[in-house]
Order: sequence, then structure tokens, then C-alpha cells
Amino acid sequence: MSPTPDRSLAQRRDALVHANRVRSHRKQLKADLWAARKDPDAVLLSGDPLIATMRVTEILRSTPGVGPVKINNWLRRYGISPSKTVAGLSSRQQAALLVVLRAHRARSNTYAARKAAA
Repeated sequence: MSPTPDRSLAQRRDALVHANRVRSHRKQLKADLWAARKDPDAVLLSGDPLIATMRVTEILRSTPGVGPVKINNWLRRYGISPSKTVAGLSSRQQAALLVVLRAHRARSNTYAARKAAA
């Protein structure tokens, strides 16, 4: 096992600031998804570098009307690993998720109610 790299105090501080920025951005994104202020399909397509390493399951779990059973069914149906990140999705997997999310949004009363309240 290789030793951890030596980093200066400034490098460690910069890494901590970046990590905190990523956490707060993701927290706000999840809140916006839950309140239906943002669409999960737009988030998947955004190319935002702060969410590139975020797991797809976190985005799906923050979507109104989508629970763990539905998430597992979707992932299994389209051959997506539960640990897959947004940047790690293939174009086929991304397209399949976009179709299923749009279909869910079209028939979901929960999503429509939150969208109207937002």
C-alpha cells in the first residue's frame, strides 16, 4: 500500500473548501428535486461537474413519487448498477432513464402536486 501523498496546508484547505461546496450544491439539488423545482432528467443531462460523481440512485431517490422499490426495478430493467454515477452512465442507460423519468412525471400525481406548489 502506498503512503498518502504529502499535501501542504493550503492544498488541504482548498480540498476541504471544494468538498464543502460540492456537498452544499448536492444538498440544494436534492431539495430542489424533492420540491419539483428541478426536473431529474434536466439534472442528468446538465453535465454539471459538481454532480458528475453523484450516484444516480441519489437523484432518483430525491424525485417525488419514486421509492426504493421503483428505483431498483428501473435499474435492474436497464442494467444499471446501483453504484453508477451520473458521469458513468452510458448513452443507452441515460436515454432509458430519461424515458422512464418522463413517463413517471406524466402519470405521477405526487410530482404534479409538488410542481404546482413550487
